[in-house]
Amino acid sequence: MQTQHMPCLHLFATASRLRTHFRANKMRYITICTIVAAVLHFAFLVTTVVLYAKANDTKAATYEFYRPAFVANTALAKSSNSTTNGTNGTNGANGTGSTLVADIQAQLVKTCPKARLKLLTMQAEFETRKIHGTWISTATSVLGVHINGYVLLILIFGISFISQVKVLYEIRAVDSTGFFESPCSARWMEYAFTSPLMISIIASCLLIRDVYTITLLSFAQGALVQFGFAIECAFAYRVLDAKATQDDSEHNAVAFLPTIVPNLVTPCLWLQKNPLPGLAQQLWYWSFVPSTVLHCGIWVVLISCFLEQQARLCTEQQEPMPTWIVAIVAGQANLFTFFALVSLYQSYTLHMIPYVQANKSATQEEIAESFKTAFFWYMLLSVVAKGQLGATYLAYVTVFPFSTPADS
Repeated sequence: MQTQHMPCLHLFATASRLRTHFRANKMRYITICTIVAAVLHFAFLVTTVVLYAKANDTKAATYEFYRPAFVANTALAKSSNSTTNGTNGTNGANGTGSTLVADIQAQLVKTCPKARLKLLTMQAEFETRKIHGTWISTATSVLGVHINGYVLLILIFGISFISQVKVLYEIRAVDSTGFFESPCSARWMEYAFTSPLMISIIASCLLIRDVYTITLLSFAQGALVQFGFAIECAFAYRVLDAKATQDDSEHNAVAFLPTIVPNLVTPCLWLQKNPLPGLAQQLWYWSFVPSTVLHCGIWVVLISCFLEQQARLCTEQQEPMPTWIVAIVAGQANLFTFFALVSLYQSYTLHMIPYVQANKSATQEEIAESFKTAFFWYMLLSVVAKGQLGATYLAYVTVFPFSTPADS
């Protein structure tokens, strides 16, 4: 029996030694990884610029956004049409004057018969005229600039490279221990700029091109990321909760009931066993929960659009999206989710979850070690997510080289 368990024990001992070695040399590995991340971001930046220069005429309009516009036909109403001796007879016997809508719908059915797509129309009838129209996509630009994935990738990799260099300088110039005793504002500032741009590229690759939808998704992602800084502030303030007495904590705490069911059932016993959370826990709750809701909402929109596009086949001969595209979308969704899992793991180790860990606390040393570990994983996820995103966009524009003609 001992012989059978020897390989497992040896593997466990090796893993334990590696973990101890990593903890003892964590700052060294963090510095090396930061240098590697900066080099990779610079390599991604150069590659994107070179490919952008080779894109020629299509580089200015690849995967361009659109703005929905309402267009309509206007015709005389029936009462007026009957007195004009049929002067508007070309609009149809019913006097709807909807030839534009009818032509678009007929062409849509002819081009994509299997999907059975139907235009969303709107009509109104007044005393002398009847209006019937629909929405179509029209060309647009952001502040007069035609935005495409190449430009967004250049901004993403450029901002990330500058941010990595800045963080590396701060780690080397400032005492490394003190650097990780407070939230890393440079990281969240970088994410506040790059993360919305990444969502814009992902949305455009999933055929979400409505400039208003993409704008809202981008702002939602930007707001989500900035909650991350508030969460790290809650981690840093957790040590203050440990210094406060229970009476002081209850006196300074705001009424906080994330779920009212246990309080309705046994209010006295529940509050005795689970006192009001400290201010750090409350800050964590009101930052982590909204950011999680925003994350879920953004990806429900993206994934539902992708699934709808994948299921919509115009003809029997049309092939569905390749499997590798499904893998890319799933990979991006997982990578964005892993950022939240890192924060959730930090929250658990620092006893931040209200009520569940209300009677526990964290020391300054534990908080600093948590910041170091999170810094490493955030940096790794950032490089992988941005690198995969760049590969995703380049694969899309290669396999599906759609672009808006210059004379459109």
